[in-house]
Amino acid sequence: MDPSSEYSDESGNGGDLVLATNLNKARTIVLVGRAGNGKSATGNSILGKTVFHSVCSSTGVTSITEMHSTEFNDGHVNGRVINVIDTIGLFDSDVNSSVLGKEIVKCVDLAKDGIHALVLVLSVRTRFTTEEATSLKILMGLFGPEFPNYMIVLFTGGDELRERNETLDDYLRRGCSDALNDVFRACNNRRLLFDNTTNDSVIQGKQRQDLFELIEKVLEDNGQKPYTDQTLEKFRENRRKLSEIKKATDTSAGCTRQDMLEMRERLQREHEEHSRQMAGQIEARLMEIIERFREELEREYKARLDGGFKIWRVGTRLDTFSIFVMFM
Repeated sequence: MDPSSEYSDESGNGGDLVLATNLNKARTIVLVGRAGNGKSATGNSILGKTVFHSVCSSTGVTSITEMHSTEFNDGHVNGRVINVIDTIGLFDSDVNSSVLGKEIVKCVDLAKDGIHALVLVLSVRTRFTTEEATSLKILMGLFGPEFPNYMIVLFTGGDELRERNETLDDYLRRGCSDALNDVFRACNNRRLLFDNTTNDSVIQGKQRQDLFELIEKVLEDNGQKPYTDQTLEKFRENRRKLSEIKKATDTSAGCTRQDMLEMRERLQREHEEHSRQMAGQIEARLMEIIERFREELEREYKARLDGGFKIWRVGTRLDTFSIFVMFM
C-alpha cells in the first residue's frame, strides 16, 4: 500500500502552494549534484511515487527546476508534508551561469517557507570528482557560510553495495578522497545510502525515515530555522508583500473584476522583474566567485610550478559553472 497520499503538486510553475496542514510540519528538501548521480530517482524514492522523470543516464534528464509534494501517513512522519525540489545539474559544466541564476531564483520561489535541507546526491558508482568538489566550493561561496549547516550527503547505488554485502562505511573505507572527507566534516558527517531500485517497502520506509531523522537533526542544530541568506530573504520578503497586496486586492470592496485583473497582472510583472533582477545579481556573484577561485588556483599552481611541478594548463570557463585545471 502507498505509504503517502497526494498532497499537492508543483511542477516549477511558481504558483502558490496552499498548505492544508500545519506549516511547521512541512519540510522542503532541495536536491543538488552532478547530472547522472540519480537526483530525480532519489526524489521519487523520498516521495514514494514516480513524479520526477528519471532514466539511467550519465548526462541526466532534469531540464528545469521543479517541485513535487506528498503528505505522509506511514507512522514515521504522520501528517507531515514533504516538498522535494529537483534542480538542474548545478554541478555540470554545460550549465550556463545565466541559466543557473534563473533556476536558483526559481528554486527559492518554490521554497516559499524556506529550505530545510540541502541534499547533495552522490553515487557509489562514480568517484567524487575534482569538478564536483570545486562546484560545491563555489556554491558555498554563493550561498554563504550557513550552506554546509543544512547539507546532507546522500549516496545512491545502495543496490550495488547490497549485492557486494557492503555497507556505506565499508565503501568509504575502501577509498575516500581528502575532498570528500572535507565535505563530510563541513556537514557534520551527515550521510546516508539510498537504493532507488528496490521494491521492498521495508527498505523504502527505512531509508526515508533515516533521511527525515537527519533533516530534523539539521533543524535542531539550526534552531528550527530553515536556510536563508540576506539576498534570498529580500526576495522572499518582496514576494510576501506582493502576495499580501494580491490578497487585499481580491477582497477589496468596490473593485471591479477588470480592476482586480489589472492589479494581478501588474503584481505579476513586478514579481517577474524582481526575479530577473535577482537572477542577474546571482549571476554576477557567481562570476565574481569563479574569478576569485580561478585566481587562487593560478597562485596555487604557480607555487607548485616553482616547486618543480610542470603545469600544462590552468583555466576557467567563466560562461559556465566550472573551473578546470590540467597539469602533468
